[in-house]
Amino acid sequence: MIKDKKGLIAPIFVFLLTLLTHGINLWGFPKFLGDEGTYTSQAWWLARFGKLAPYTYWYDHSPFGWIQIGLWQRLTGGPFAFGFSLFSTRIFMVLVAAVCNLTLFYLIKEIAKSERLALVGSLLFALFPINILYHRQVLLDNLEVLWLLPAFLFLFKAKDRLKYIWWSAVFFGLSFLSKETAIVFLPVFIYGVFLLLPKANRKQGTVLWLITSFFLISLFPLLSVLKGEFLPASITGGEHVSFLETVLFQMTRGSTLKAWELGSYFQTALSYWFSFDPLFLGILVWSFLVCLFFLKQKELRLLWLGGILYFLFLARGGLVLDFYLIPLLPFVAILFSLAVGNVVRELKILKKLSRVVGVGAIGGVVGMVIYSWPVYSLDLTSNQLAAVDFIKNNLEPESVLVVDDYAFMDLRLSRWKADQAFPKTEWYSKVENDPEIKDKKLVGDWQNIDYFMVDDYVKGEMSQGFFPFLAQAFANGQKIKEFLVEEDMKEEWDWLEMNLEILKVSPRSGFGIYKKGL
Repeated sequence: MIKDKKGLIAPIFVFLLTLLTHGINLWGFPKFLGDEGTYTSQAWWLARFGKLAPYTYWYDHSPFGWIQIGLWQRLTGGPFAFGFSLFSTRIFMVLVAAVCNLTLFYLIKEIAKSERLALVGSLLFALFPINILYHRQVLLDNLEVLWLLPAFLFLFKAKDRLKYIWWSAVFFGLSFLSKETAIVFLPVFIYGVFLLLPKANRKQGTVLWLITSFFLISLFPLLSVLKGEFLPASITGGEHVSFLETVLFQMTRGSTLKAWELGSYFQTALSYWFSFDPLFLGILVWSFLVCLFFLKQKELRLLWLGGILYFLFLARGGLVLDFYLIPLLPFVAILFSLAVGNVVRELKILKKLSRVVGVGAIGGVVGMVIYSWPVYSLDLTSNQLAAVDFIKNNLEPESVLVVDDYAFMDLRLSRWKADQAFPKTEWYSKVENDPEIKDKKLVGDWQNIDYFMVDDYVKGEMSQGFFPFLAQAFANGQKIKEFLVEEDMKEEWDWLEMNLEILKVSPRSGFGIYKKGL
């Protein structure tokens, strides 16, 4: 009994440390992304209003991701239980990160049979700034990892007990439903079932894994079939979104530049990662290179292949957003710890240097905290919160507002009884691209916009010709308020695109549907 209690010390430490490192300055760093507002609002529209999204749901992602967020919102008393809506969902992301790190700890321990090596990987996951950056943000990729790690853990356990194959398949299916990029790891799991199971159970295990996982994966297209939206409207008639059309659109997003060509999405993302956390990229390269020498170890080989496959997915060309890195982060932590374990064993230096290693580990943790200090100290969201408060306190409730998605929920809805709602608040992307908003509500006239919230990112997109409708509103708008970050911070973190301004757009010529108060 005492031994069991002692065995809980390390995992409890991992869980609490992750909560601490990811929770300090949670609401100040990083800046709020539009995607965070998108998933937060979609979750509440489903949990509260029974709709898959505030706008027409077009199968860009499976709704399972925001179903999980919606359950959290329900359990905690609604999206505004902690104040600003993204405060609540960021707390949920920190809890997700802690559970991920706990699973990662047990995964490494299962492979390496070493609690020390498991701690090494978990410390990497908990302390590196790039992990903290992305695991604080409300992103579906974090939920994908939440289910992907136990899928691997139960796959490795299945070599002793066949029933774990079923659990591995269930978790993989849930990972896919959280975000579709999990499909990249499908060949690794199929190979893993064949590689790890005894020959007598190999065929049965493979069939069981495939049937279970594909059943769950098929729920996403099945939703579109039940809604009559699987095939394009050009085939079925009428006007509706199409699952197949969305899949084709997602597969062809981005430029035609190759990953190695200047200006490609991959090179831009790589520059972003290197600017923020160069040490992490160095460890990534070292871990994958060292593990090359130990690929005879079956579990290590599978994880190495999974990491390589996902890296090739990032480097394929086309659209690569910086946070697409998230599923690769745990692989780096796992492979680093396994690489360290193999090097130490080969050189037989563990006993001789045990004290030095202990002191070095403590020094490394202190060094990582210092290295990561910006994530614990920078305030990149106060101007975003101030912009929402300014609108709430100074603009007319019936105004037509075009805003970044991060501010949508807190403007569209009342956060408490005395709080003013702005029911004509719209996402800027929907105003530009959704005919229901641009052509019907705004009758195709930019002058029907009262106020326009603009940040550095939107300015950049308009300058490149991506938002021609909004560009007209911007060109004719009058700046009434600006929300800036400190100049020295702006110079050092220029890639964060943090400045905001509120424009009053030219007087409207008509009101469209808005005139009816709808």
